[in-house]
Amino acid sequence: MARRTNKVVHARRTSTSVTLSAAEEQFIYYCRMRNLRPESIVTYTKHLRQFRRMVIDSKKFPEDVSLNEFTAHDINYYVIRPMMDAGYKTSSINSTIRVLKTFFGWAERSELIEVSPMDTVPKLKESQTVIETFSNDQIKRLLRAPDRQTFSGLRDYVIMTIMLDTGIRVSELRDIEIRNIDFTANQIRLSRTKNGKERMIPISTDTKKLIQQYLKERGVLEHDWLFISLSEEKLSTRSIQSSIQKYGKQAGVKNVRVSPHTFRHTFAKLAVMNGANVFDLQSILGHSSLDMVRRYVNLYSSDISDSHRKFSPISNLK
Repeated sequence: MARRTNKVVHARRTSTSVTLSAAEEQFIYYCRMRNLRPESIVTYTKHLRQFRRMVIDSKKFPEDVSLNEFTAHDINYYVIRPMMDAGYKTSSINSTIRVLKTFFGWAERSELIEVSPMDTVPKLKESQTVIETFSNDQIKRLLRAPDRQTFSGLRDYVIMTIMLDTGIRVSELRDIEIRNIDFTANQIRLSRTKNGKERMIPISTDTKKLIQQYLKERGVLEHDWLFISLSEEKLSTRSIQSSIQKYGKQAGVKNVRVSPHTFRHTFAKLAVMNGANVFDLQSILGHSSLDMVRRYVNLYSSDISDSHRKFSPISNLK
């Protein structure tokens, strides 16, 4: 006699009538309840709206399509393939895939569907592009660009110094509050991070002194945000990005994108070249895995260059 399976087939009860639009609404509400970053919620909303629009435009599904009607084939045929045919970047398609995996995974855990159709949908293989960073000369020119005799110039100089000193994300820098800064320990506590996990980042003594100088000019306000506009409101991400782009033009920086993220990559490069290990770098940068950190190490480790000088056939030719 054959041995019976030990799985209880009908242990879960799933809804057969939840529409895609209703599930999207529930999911976004769930994200807000989890207190996810506004940027994350905007990303989820954008990709899910695009997904719904594409499946409806396919003419196979009605506007009130039930969530449990989707299969892996549908995702591949009506979403991923059209994006590829339309020339979307691989990174953009993979962003959509990541959002759909999160969305359908939530729906499965919430028992809205039996099994996520995304379980068998892989991400596309992305080619590893060169990471752009600033040269030492470009860094010096960028830091000379702000007029430090003005409030906005001093503020922007401090912003670029912190980014270069810590590799902080622009959204994390934007959300720093004065009470987050430990001037005794030379650390900044980041409470609003990309992955939602609070972390401490070290700052140099020089950076600490610059922040203290800036605070004298900032003065005492009704709110605690560190970086403010001339109207004494919290500085926006877009404002920081625009200022840095402006200084890039003033400094004549070419052939590299002048952005907060390039400062982040530059910090990582210099940290690796100066001997930082992968675990320290992961902790400071706030990466959830070591993948990106290992890439920095592979690209910029001085040990690799030193080793190459030792075994290079060209260098050792007599």
